[in-house]
Amino acid sequence: MTSWQDTTIVVTGAAQGIGRATVDHLVACGATVAAWDLDASVMDVFAGNPRVLASICDITKDADVTAATAAAVAHFCPPGSARGPGGSAGIGGLVNNAGIGAYYDPVAMSEAEWDHVMSVDLKGAWMCVRRVLPELRRNGGGAIVNISSIHGRMTIAGMFPYAAAKAGVEGMTRSLALDLAAEGIRVNALAPGYVRTRLVEEYIDRSDDPAGTRETIHASIPLHRMAEPIEIATTVEFLLSDRAGAITGAVIAVDCGLSVRFAS
Repeated sequence: MTSWQDTTIVVTGAAQGIGRATVDHLVACGATVAAWDLDASVMDVFAGNPRVLASICDITKDADVTAATAAAVAHFCPPGSARGPGGSAGIGGLVNNAGIGAYYDPVAMSEAEWDHVMSVDLKGAWMCVRRVLPELRRNGGGAIVNISSIHGRMTIAGMFPYAAAKAGVEGMTRSLALDLAAEGIRVNALAPGYVRTRLVEEYIDRSDDPAGTRETIHASIPLHRMAEPIEIATTVEFLLSDRAGAITGAVIAVDCGLSVRFAS
């Protein structure tokens, strides 16, 4: 059974929604967390929590990711301390949660807009892997969880190029899982459907008929509800833990059954 007492996990997009729920859950399990977000509110969200080091970090900028990684190591793994199991906390996991939902007409979309979406939703995940992976290796192994979406495998009209970016995240997950398996580093992806976050609630509230929109969404889901952020967070924690020691290269849907249903 995993002991989180000796482990630091990096979580991106930590200021709200799935990211915040994941940080809170990992801390409750005993881990220390490096919480990164482009939104400066991340500093206020986790202010006063000694088990969380919050950093303002733009995951599309290598200098930001490098600095945030160095800050986490300096804070949780000071020079001269023991690392890994039985010592002070080493970085043992990465949760690539940061991303944006951006939807464009494929012809009207500009090159700059394409580059921005891909930079945040796909390139940013790789940038974090590139800088955190050496710390996982120093810690003797670990796990990476990439937050994808059911749109990585199936989609609906109007989701360009979000679905393309998430398909890339899942391809990257499989590739990394093969490349890193021999080093004891597992890599998996988690694919949510509708999750009851602030952004989803705001989307519903902006519709012409919020009550009808919510009813339509729930009717499309086999469990007749959206997932809660904590349900995503607990699955992330499982995939990071040694209870999931035989799982790597997988894409696990946490979508209340949405992705297994034919349209009707």
